Amino acid sequence: MTLFSRYQGVGKIFSRYWNAYGGWKEVAISPYFHISVIITLLSANFWINGDWATVVANILPSLLGFSLGGYAILLGFGNEKFLASLSRPRRNISSTDETNNPLDEVTIYVSVNASFVHFIILQIVALVFVLIYKSAIFDIFKVEKNSFFLTYYANYPSHLSFIENTFSFFTYLIFIYAILSAIAVTLNIFRLATWYNLFNLKNHSKSQSYIRDKLKREKSSSKIAK
Repeated sequence: MTLFSRYQGVGKIFSRYWNAYGGWKEVAISPYFHISVIITLLSANFWINGDWATVVANILPSLLGFSLGGYAILLGFGNEKFLASLSRPRRNISSTDETNNPLDEVTIYVSVNASFVHFIILQIVALVFVLIYKSAIFDIFKVEKNSFFLTYYANYPSHLSFIENTFSFFTYLIFIYAILSAIAVTLNIFRLATWYNLFNLKNHSKSQSYIRDKLKREKSSSKIAK
């Protein structure tokens, strides 16, 4: 396996996740993203002047570990029949049609998993950006006030400060978005639980014991009526 094929494989699986999640359109219409932008703007004083990177770096590792454990539990949720019903294709896939890859089919099961993967990836991206920020990368490019370089580029300090603040804004935005995405993931899991409950209720209603108990209740009700 060549180096290029490995990168190509990573790109394909990432593209598959992004397509299952809904892409940039899903992010743009997400209420959690909108609220994240508002919270980030209201917290401007914190991520401009405060020690925000330390706070974020202390929170994310624990949250990431919890998320990975929760995702492992999600993969083992339900029985085979229930998972098979969630994995049912939404359209007919012909084996002779080369344009349709069954792996790219976005089923309900894949969609729920994609939301959890999105939640985890947001945390990882935010953590990586925070580590880059805490490496004092912007301090490397700072110059002294009496530097001869400022003679030719007087606005350099303000431009560097703008770039640093922009980096802080997007990193903090991703962090807040990752936290609020926990609500979306939680509701998706609850939705999955309600589907599983409905699935079991339907199977229970078809069982012989349920039918027998129902007939007994109907007979007892008719006797009471008489």
